[in-house]
Amino acid sequence: MSLAYVEYRSASGHNAIAHDITLHAWSRLEFGKSLVITTDPDNACYAMQKHWQRLCRRLADVRIDTDTPARMIALSKQVARLQQTQITSLLPSDRPQADIFLLTAQNLDDLLPEFATLYITCEVPHTVLNTVVEAMPAKSLVVMY
Repeated sequence: MSLAYVEYRSASGHNAIAHDITLHAWSRLEFGKSLVITTDPDNACYAMQKHWQRLCRRLADVRIDTDTPARMIALSKQVARLQQTQITSLLPSDRPQADIFLLTAQNLDDLLPEFATLYITCEVPHTVLNTVVEAMPAKSLVVMY
């Protein structure tokens, strides 16, 4: 059994949830891959990619305005990492190099890769949820909306 931490977050509306997940997932990239369980993965993926691009541009603007060389180098590394991050609504078997996967609850039966972060934005059957959480590494995070 995995010892996953559970966090409850609130955001109203499809776009607000995508924005919140984008900001949260950015801080979780260093821990490993993330899985977002949603009812409409394609639209959620599109919205998240738009927010991700905005975040990249915002960080690039901050980097340009930074005077400290050490801070500029750190921001350059963050921008490069964000630009390399892949977000997809395909199964992990179809796109294993992706960092963030957006899937429906029905797709969860076919996969058990280890995700460091799990975002749940819709109703998921408890049996399926337990199976996914048990496959997660120790000290992983489950975020529920």
